[in-house]
Amino acid sequence: MNKKISKIKGIEAVILVISLLLIISIFPLRMWSTIKEESGGGEIVGSTENVDSTHDVIQDFIAQYDRLDSISVFVDELVGGRYMRVAFWDYEKWVVMYQDLIDLGEETLPGYVEIPMGIDLEVGKTYRVFITVQNASFTVGTENITENANAAIGTFYYNDSSIDGYHLAAKYNYELPISKGKSFIYMGIVAAVCIVLLVVVECIGRSKNFGNTTVHKLVQYTLNPVACVSYVALAFMVFPMKLFDDRISDILFYEAGLLISFLVMIYGINHKNRDDKEEIFTSFGTAYDNFRHYGQMILIAMAIWYGCDYMNGLANIFHTISERQMAVCLLGIVILTFSKRELLNVYNAVVVVIGAVAGFIYYNGHKLAETEKEYDLHNLILALLIVILLECLIILLNFVRLLWLKISNRSEWKNKKVTLSWYAVIVIAFFALIIIFRFERLWGVALAAIYTVLYFRYYVSSDSKKMIKVLSGGLSLNIVYTIGYCLYCRYFYGFIMGRYSMQFHTVTVTAEYLTIMLCASCALLIGKMIKAQDEEGFWDKLAVIWKEAVLFGFVSAYMFFSASRTGFLAISITALTMIVITSITQKQKVRSFIRLVVICIMAAVIMFAPAFTLQRMIPVMIGHPYFIEIEDAVPDVRGSKDWDDYSYMSIERFISVFSEKMFGTDGIDYDYSEDKMNYDEDGNLLYDADGNLIVNSQSDGDDQFSEAGDVQYIEDVSEDTAINTEEITETEVAASDNPEEDTSSIEEYSNGRFDIWKAYVSSLNMTGHETMSAVAENGENLIHAHNSYLQVAFDHGIPTGIVFLLMIICGIVLSILRYLKNRNEILSLLPFAIISGFAIAALTEWNFQLCNPMTIALMLTLPFVMFRDKK
Repeated sequence: MNKKISKIKGIEAVILVISLLLIISIFPLRMWSTIKEESGGGEIVGSTENVDSTHDVIQDFIAQYDRLDSISVFVDELVGGRYMRVAFWDYEKWVVMYQDLIDLGEETLPGYVEIPMGIDLEVGKTYRVFITVQNASFTVGTENITENANAAIGTFYYNDSSIDGYHLAAKYNYELPISKGKSFIYMGIVAAVCIVLLVVVECIGRSKNFGNTTVHKLVQYTLNPVACVSYVALAFMVFPMKLFDDRISDILFYEAGLLISFLVMIYGINHKNRDDKEEIFTSFGTAYDNFRHYGQMILIAMAIWYGCDYMNGLANIFHTISERQMAVCLLGIVILTFSKRELLNVYNAVVVVIGAVAGFIYYNGHKLAETEKEYDLHNLILALLIVILLECLIILLNFVRLLWLKISNRSEWKNKKVTLSWYAVIVIAFFALIIIFRFERLWGVALAAIYTVLYFRYYVSSDSKKMIKVLSGGLSLNIVYTIGYCLYCRYFYGFIMGRYSMQFHTVTVTAEYLTIMLCASCALLIGKMIKAQDEEGFWDKLAVIWKEAVLFGFVSAYMFFSASRTGFLAISITALTMIVITSITQKQKVRSFIRLVVICIMAAVIMFAPAFTLQRMIPVMIGHPYFIEIEDAVPDVRGSKDWDDYSYMSIERFISVFSEKMFGTDGIDYDYSEDKMNYDEDGNLLYDADGNLIVNSQSDGDDQFSEAGDVQYIEDVSEDTAINTEEITETEVAASDNPEEDTSSIEEYSNGRFDIWKAYVSSLNMTGHETMSAVAENGENLIHAHNSYLQVAFDHGIPTGIVFLLMIICGIVLSILRYLKNRNEILSLLPFAIISGFAIAALTEWNFQLCNPMTIALMLTLPFVMFRDKK
């Protein structure tokens, strides 16, 4: 960053980067779009009778493009009240995809009323627009069906009766990327402007010497204006525009979150950079070393991501895909442990060519035809298997080469930098036992085989200091990518389940994932804080720790969002232990302890508001949400146009959810109506179910109409389809967040685990069981033990469980000893953090399985206690 460059060359580089980003945004990202309007093709010839609490309107249509921006419905007259309720249904799956309230009192009638959608569709699939009321009455226009009518517009219904010869008078506005022709024109314009600017700048540079600058100053001049403009724009959107919420508490909180984000960004851009070889993302030496070690980081991040995909899989075929994708990445890590001579040689080249040709022939001979069900998924599984076999062939060839060198007593075996410790015997014994007592489970065999090969390569060729940087870099890349993914497409909603699950569909796995990431980021922060003690002033100390503090604070915020007691228990014990261990090695033990605790707490507290604010705002602004099929989220937040819906997470709702889950308190009343104009200043209902004004003396007796109006549009359909959908009350939400919780203290916090553990303990034997399920006293078939130590003992037998327990305990002890021996290394706490986090989470969750993110991190960490550096 301190490298000097010509100012002219710097300006030219900025022009090139901006032009390239613009071109990429046009193609292949295709971020620029246009609106294409489709309609039934007829003319408005009349209107329906009143749409009210007992009469609805339905229009079916077939999606012509893959994204619906909005639907414009012709409303003829507002008879009474104000609000139209619209529900958008997936007709084939018979589920509500989105719903919204439209205030007709703000519209010019008669005329088209735009209903914002922002929903991704499947072309050719049938969808349904369901129009009813919220304490109102109105009429909508109808259009005739002509000879040239749009065949995609289907049946029209009034009060559940089809109306032949007519469609709903509506326009379907699809969002499409700009055409390829326009894309090339715009790309050409950008390229032409770029060339002209480059020529002008170059000519100016030749006529006058503007001197030199540094890369860091160039970044400052470029990014500071971007940061300032972005902050001002977002802050203005929060207030006075109130695009995300109109409640003063949320507005103030979002403004605070944006301000802190802005200050962090400005500091990151402008602080004095420090060239430190101990940083994770620094040069490893030669170009090949950088290639293989950064490649390993990327593959570790990808392996954990595919492990997360496995945890989300809802069918065996998706599990198989994720398993093989993860295996490809782990075997790739093994291959990248090869030296340049081991990897780039004629033997590997021949194997790759022959293997690729054979794999291509085999694939084409065995792939499924496009007419077969799920052909693409099965063909992907086949392709991944071929890649795995090819990787195994390269690794086997390398093993044969190393065996020949060993027999020949060649020097390469004498250059090992590590030697085995006694802990390796425990790991080997555990691998042997899960293979012997596997029954029909193959994942244990795969786990033992993959990691045995990886450990062997570490033993033969690895430098422990470099490899721990690789592991730390891989974990960091994964969590940064995951946070970026969540900011892109994972909405932060408050109902039905108010606990944020990140990329998962269950907060249990979210907590397991975050436990590992938070323990690792805490270890990095503590290591940097110890190093910062050698610096003189505050700003010098901050320059050392700021990146790790921001990362730790962000990950801590997501742990708060998940409201996981298991996660907080694991990170609290692990972090406190790390701080104690670190403090006792310092001269000023008490002072060091207090300093470490305060900085960790400050990092978590300060970064909470930015993380909350950005997670609440950025995904809805991007507008391409991803919802897992079984995910609980109210339909109100499944579109992308209604940014200020009260069903999104707010500070008040978060406090309620967090307090209920963590402390067992009663939830805070949450009564914010989207139909504000239906109530007077005192909260009294102004209209009955059909939009008629309520006389004051009748208001108390007519309160029932409000609730009836809220749910009528679903109840009408539910009677025909046996769908039991009701308006969500705060009591029901509390129950959904805390299913079947008893108010008794122990049972409340154990969630029935004691009974589960009792059933598993009573079923233990010496050789294990074919299935992982035990039977409770009441005859219930339990899915898993909610305890990894019990689960391993149940699956593979008591001896295997004992060895597994020894492996974890001894790993914790040895990782502490390793830190005490290498306390001056920034990353020396990382092995303890990961093993300890896994160990504590394993007490209450099943987190040991081939593709579980915690297991992947654990297995990648064990080499640092299995091997010790040669003296």
